[in-house]
Amino acid sequence: MRILTLLFCLVLVQSCKNDDDIICHGDPIPLNIMFINLTDSNGNNLIENGTFIKDDIKTSFNGFYNTSPFFENEPGLQNLIAITVVGNPGDNTYEIELSNSITDTLILNLTEEIFGEAPCISSRFNVNTANYNGFDENFELVDDWGYRLTIVKDL
Repeated sequence: MRILTLLFCLVLVQSCKNDDDIICHGDPIPLNIMFINLTDSNGNNLIENGTFIKDDIKTSFNGFYNTSPFFENEPGLQNLIAITVVGNPGDNTYEIELSNSITDTLILNLTEEIFGEAPCISSRFNVNTANYNGFDENFELVDDWGYRLTIVKDL
């Protein structure tokens, strides 16, 4: 009986799969970024001209804050607000605090794109529609890693 029990335990241990041995290969899938260009009616960037101060600007999503939503070392992107496109399929609301007295709302309708097969699955969210402060806005695809949304603000 001992031999039978020992054999059963050996078969049981051998049949267990250890997920720690799984190695996923390939490049990670980059998250999409929504770059927001705030301009006046003449096309002047409102961050570059000092209307809004970078140190005052923060973004939030689901209670998580980003107090430095800029790509400082990327030419052409330093004065665009960067929001990582994350959330759930459907409408997702992001808050953009431009100053102590001005907070804008961005609602992105997202779809999730799945890459790979189990157990090596990755995903990213793609933007279907954008609504800024209650207005549907057009945006453009920037390369293969994000979007650009230009908002004309009347101050």
